[in-house]
Amino acid sequence: MSMGLGQAVLTVLTAIAFPAALGCVLYGYFVLTWRRFERQVAVDLVRDWEMRLELLDGDERSHARRNPPWNVVEALVRMR
Repeated sequence: MSMGLGQAVLTVLTAIAFPAALGCVLYGYFVLTWRRFERQVAVDLVRDWEMRLELLDGDERSHARRNPPWNVVEALVRMR
């Protein structure tokens, strides 16, 4: 049973292409999942910040809205 040169090349290319394609698909899935996770964390953080603002009186609330913590600002940027 001898294999032709074309068949051998096709076998080698398939052996390389399939794992590479699978790796690309898994990497894409990981990136998509990570972005969704980061977005959900940002939404939860902003929601928590808004709930804390509700506990403050008028002047403190307006001051806190003008000067949010850096993590809230970062979360707002990530949500866009």
